[in-house]
Amino acid sequence: QHTGANPDRSHKMQERAMMLDRQMQRQGQRNGPTRRAMPVRAALEWAFGTECARFDHDEIGAVGGTGWRSYGMEYVAIQQEQLGARVDTSPGRSWPHDDAELIATVVRNVLPWYAATQVADLARAGRTPDWMPDARPRCVPVKWRETSHGPRAAQADGDTWRYRA
Repeated sequence: QHTGANPDRSHKMQERAMMLDRQMQRQGQRNGPTRRAMPVRAALEWAFGTECARFDHDEIGAVGGTGWRSYGMEYVAIQQEQLGARVDTSPGRSWPHDDAELIATVVRNVLPWYAATQVADLARAGRTPDWMPDARPRCVPVKWRETSHGPRAAQADGDTWRYRA
């Protein structure tokens, strides 16, 4: 007795579906969501700036369920109404697009926290970091002392050497 699906049949069905999909794309009859390629910077600015995607600071609590209230927003609205507060019925803001949340998740999980927050902040502002293309690192002494061999770096505080970049 064979319980699994026929692999040849499913493979043929998959090929047929792909062929029909290519035909519909060529004819312009596809009504599904269209995806387009875009530069990384534009994707980051769209996700964090336009869609306002955010990082989940409490990832363990969000996944594990800790920190969730045992009551819903309906209960909160009823309690506020009983206190005499006017319930906000404005449409407000919508949640970020799923692709924007996906971009935020990738940035958060690929980069260290400090770098991920910097990327998100710069994307929200529509800026890039100043990578200083012609910068040369150098050490300049804070204090000088004259010797018989000419000016030399001097110690500022006991054994501590301080340099100003």
